[in-house]
Order: sequence, then C-alpha cells, then structure tokens
Amino acid sequence: MKNAVLNVFLKDLINRLHIDVEVINQNILKDSKKLSEDVFVARAFKPLNITLELIHNKAQNWKKFFIFLGKTGKNELLQASKNWDIEYKQRVSVTSSDSIIIEINRIKKR
Repeated sequence: MKNAVLNVFLKDLINRLHIDVEVINQNILKDSKKLSEDVFVARAFKPLNITLELIHNKAQNWKKFFIFLGKTGKNELLQASKNWDIEYKQRVSVTSSDSIIIEINRIKKR
C-alpha cells in the first residue's frame, strides 16, 4: 500500500511540474536494462558501494548522480573511497544535519 501511495504522489508531482522523468519502482539490480539518462537521483536505495557498482555497470553517458545518504553516509563514503575514485560535491541535508547529499560527477573503479 505504501508504494501505491508513493507512486500516485510521484505521478501527480511529475504532471504538475511538467517534467520528463521515469520513476523505476523495481529491483533495478536484477534488470538487464542499461540506464541512459543525464541525471539520476537515489534515496534510501542500497549501500553506497552497491550504488556505485550500479552506476559503473549500468548507467551510460550520465552527467550527474545525486545520492542521499543517511547518518552512516560519511562512513560509507570513506569505505567506498577505498575501492572507487569518486569526484563529488558534498552537501548537508536540509532535513537532517546528520545526513549528506553527494553529487557525483565521475567515478572510476580502483
């Protein structure tokens, strides 16, 4: 029921803002489809290392990838930097001072 309410909310928001957006509400990791958009946003998705692997393996020709990270975000970023060379900007979330948002501009596996 929760997903149905979220889908209705997102569809309404997309229509009101007249934006060209695709909302994917499925396990994208199990789908063989490549992702080819300019900008991606991930919130409450998977641990950062899994998200970076997804970007590396499935996203093509992307320009920006925004990831909302919770309280463990700084630690996840530190751990991910051991396996990934990540070019990013970091911002504090406006909804929680414990959370961060990273804007990834480039990643490369080490």
